[in-house]
Amino acid sequence: MKDLIVETAFGKVEGVVEDGVRVWKGIPFARPPVGRLRFRPPEPPESWSGIRDASAFGPSAMQRRAAPGMTVSEDCLYLNIWAPAADGRKKPVMVWIHGGGFMSGSGASPATWGTSFAREGDVVLVTINYRLGPFGFLHLAEIGGEEYEDSANIGLQDQVAALRWVRDNIEAFGGDPNQVTIFGESAGGRSVGLLLAMPSARGLFHRAIIQSGSITAFETADKASGYAAEMLRQLHVDKNSLAALQTIPAERFLEAAEELRLGVLLAPVPDGRVLPGMPLDQLAAGFSTDIPILIGLNLEEYKLNYFIEGIWKTLDERGKLERFRMMTEPYWSEVSAYYLERFRPDLPLDDRMIAMMTFHQFTFAALQMADIRARQGQPVWMYRFDWRSPLMGAAHGVDVPFVFNRVEHAPWNRPGTDLTNARRLALAMHRAWIAFARNGHPNAEPLPEWPAYRPGEEKVMVFDDVCSVEHDPYREERGVWEEALGRLGIEHRPRLIIEGQREDL
Repeated sequence: MKDLIVETAFGKVEGVVEDGVRVWKGIPFARPPVGRLRFRPPEPPESWSGIRDASAFGPSAMQRRAAPGMTVSEDCLYLNIWAPAADGRKKPVMVWIHGGGFMSGSGASPATWGTSFAREGDVVLVTINYRLGPFGFLHLAEIGGEEYEDSANIGLQDQVAALRWVRDNIEAFGGDPNQVTIFGESAGGRSVGLLLAMPSARGLFHRAIIQSGSITAFETADKASGYAAEMLRQLHVDKNSLAALQTIPAERFLEAAEELRLGVLLAPVPDGRVLPGMPLDQLAAGFSTDIPILIGLNLEEYKLNYFIEGIWKTLDERGKLERFRMMTEPYWSEVSAYYLERFRPDLPLDDRMIAMMTFHQFTFAALQMADIRARQGQPVWMYRFDWRSPLMGAAHGVDVPFVFNRVEHAPWNRPGTDLTNARRLALAMHRAWIAFARNGHPNAEPLPEWPAYRPGEEKVMVFDDVCSVEHDPYREERGVWEEALGRLGIEHRPRLIIEGQREDL
């Protein structure tokens, strides 16, 4: 296959052919964020002479529990491209932002390789890395003064830098820089929602897909600064001598964050600069109304926590209820009776509580965003992923290999698993995502017609062995929560608590 050597604005790269698709891996979209660039906004990469080998993935971002075989490094700002054969036509571009709670993940995960997007969808697929944990979200802007005033939300700034690189270079790989769709799941989906509300991202993408990404749980800048101050004390760094941060070994930052149990607390924060305000407020005010949105979630999002949090195996029914109460205060007193007495009484207690936590942490925010767009008369489509996998059900993240048409690489897949139905559903979802990137709507065979989500016509595509469209499937549940919030006189704000994370949100 020809055209494996491509010239970017910074130098030539040579890719490889894999499964009939052109692939370039490990292309730098910014300078290595080390030394003086640690905790600083990304800078354009340095140019190189000759031809850069792009046959291997670059390192993933620093993280405490990397996947087997994953190499991590502070020098992590690389992207990867899968493209169909060059034919002189500009292809739609899709940019994947990985999840992982802003603590982990990689643009090189086998479940999210873009082979099928390029081969079956005639799409150019890009995956990116961005700085995570303390390297991406240590809020030094209010501590470090003018020198660090742009250090907030560094991981989001990395994403913007990658999108700028795509805008300026993707045409050389056969992509259309004026037809870019961003999509992501979990922290990646949350990132997509944030990018919709960020001035620096304007014009860099044209469609957006949010998978299981709540954009309503945030710390204040003051609280985020408090976490940063704790990190400085743990590292024995004086706030007046922040240059010392440049010489501390990278692993020590991860250790300090773990010792302080900061976990997902190191995450994006509305800082008034990079992220001017609360994303839903920004969208309600009319920001990014020209961007079609596809948004959805999984039926049993919170079930993933039962697999990753050992504490649930140690609790009896009373202990579980107490923990659920703690995680949903002050809403528990208003909504618990609905889930304990009226919501699907045929289900075991654990499943009813999982439904409550799923609505609390994921569904409500997705509905709020869809409702805002629908009331504005702007195009938005909504879905729910109901297909239950072996072991994990329809838990958080189960949908990702379906979107990429790579269910063979799903974490729940085991030798001997019958993938017939999974493959059929994967192809349907895959085609819908491709249609959205190409046409601005997700209608594609073999799915039934998928209407837009509108006031009074809150249509939701349900992905399962048999896909169907339901009308406002959350009406009763949403009513319970909205009435509860009205009685409490407060806004909904989920508390994201996982094992080992502090509970002082």
